[in-house]
Formats: sequence, structure tokens, C-alpha cells
Amino acid sequence: MSRLESALEEVSRERIRGASWALSTLARALLEDLEEGYELECDEASRRIESVVRGMASLSNLAWLVRKTCRDREALAESLRGLLSYMDEASSTLAEHAVGLLGGDIVTTISMSSAVLNALVRAGPQAVYVLESRPGGEGAMMAKALAHSGVNASVIPDSALGWALSRSSVAVMGADAVSTGGCVVNKIGSLALASAGRSLGVRVAAVFEAYKSVEVDVCSYEYSIARTYRVEGWGDVFYPVFEPIRLDLIDYLVTDQGVLDSSIDAVRRLRSRFIKYVID
Repeated sequence: MSRLESALEEVSRERIRGASWALSTLARALLEDLEEGYELECDEASRRIESVVRGMASLSNLAWLVRKTCRDREALAESLRGLLSYMDEASSTLAEHAVGLLGGDIVTTISMSSAVLNALVRAGPQAVYVLESRPGGEGAMMAKALAHSGVNASVIPDSALGWALSRSSVAVMGADAVSTGGCVVNKIGSLALASAGRSLGVRVAAVFEAYKSVEVDVCSYEYSIARTYRVEGWGDVFYPVFEPIRLDLIDYLVTDQGVLDSSIDAVRRLRSRFIKYVID
């Protein structure tokens, strides 16, 4: 079994770690296959990478990269090295840009995002309310990671969203995809966070790296994965894992390329600079 095959299986089973981890895992596996001389079926590899977690922009970009350069193995390998290098730099650069927006404030956030985690640790907010983020409960992992890094973080029930926002100055979410179609796609519950933040006069920020920007239209529910969880006294309930949040509900895009306005043009420029770095 190739390293890519094993990595695809691992990514398909994962329920907590998100877009950055999935991209790094698959890109490294693909690069190792190329370096070891494994014969790559370009179209099949691209299709499976893009479909393993439908709607995750980082994987759509990796699939695009495979389609673009796969006929030249060395060009693909070099692009993968460029991508992994970009990822290494993007995390710290993004965190630096977040300081002015998130430092010293009280923040409400949702789910588990490595980009948000690194940004909050670097910014040093006064306090962070982390929504429990059910189904899944990723908020507990996020709060533990923040607390371990010295951030004053606490888990709150999802139903306490309004209470938390009324005490916060910034609402923060990560992103599994940011589309030139005009939306951010993130964990279910993010739309409520953005909508409530807007109605309460709280600034709303999406925090993500440029490799999560995509030209594919991921703003419809058809791209979401559905899972189930058990409700006591009822049974299994289906729920969408991701949901779209319109860019006009978001005030800032905090990225490795700076703090941007939440416009389609800004997303296009962000993606264009990222593509140029990886390909050129």
C-alpha cells in the first residue's frame, strides 16, 4: 500500500483534526511516494484527495496541484515542497497578524482550529469562551490546548452563545474553506456565532491560512458531510458537519497575508498570491 493510500484512510477516519492537518498529512505522504519512485495515477489520486473530505478547500487545492503538475514528477514534488514550506511559515505569520485584533480582548470561539489556537496563544486575549461545539465536542480540546498554553479559556454550552457574546468584543471562527463564491465554510454552529455576533454588535473574524481559499463553489449544503449522533430518549439524529457563512456576516479575514476585508476580491487576491508562491 502506498503512503498516500494509508494517509487517505487516516484522513477519512479523523473526526477532530481539521483542514491543515489533513493537507499536511496527504501532501507529505504524496511527496514520500514520489521520492520513493511510486507510480502515481494522476487522475485517480486527484479525485480521491478531493473527495476524501468533501468541501475542505485545502484538499481541493492539493487535488488541483496534482492535476496541474502531475505529468512532471519533479515539478509536482517541487510544488509539494513549496506547499509544505508555505504551511510551515503561514502559521506563525498568521498569528503575528492576529495580535492587533485579538490581543487583550474577550473572545468567543467555536470548535477546534489550529489557526485560531495559534492566533489566540500569540495574541494573548483577556479571556476566551469556547463553545462546547456539539455534536463532536471539539471545543473541549480547544479549551484544553489554550489553557495548556497559558490562555484564560473556559468551555461553555452552545446554548450560552448569546451570554458569552454579550461579554465579548470579538467572535472568532476558523475555516475549512473560504470561497470566491462569497462564503466561509466551517463547523456547524459557526453561522449562529456570526449571526449573533452581528446582531449584538460584536466584531466577527474568520482566521485561516491562504491555502484554505478556493475558487470552487462550496457555499451550498450539498458539499457538507452528514453524520449522526445519539440523542437520549430519541435515537440517532443526522446533522451536517459544515455550514456556509456569508462573507457579509464577517468583518475581518485574519490570514497569513494580513488582516483583510471580508470581500470576494480580497479572497481572490489571497488565493492568487498563494498559487503563485507554490507554483512559481
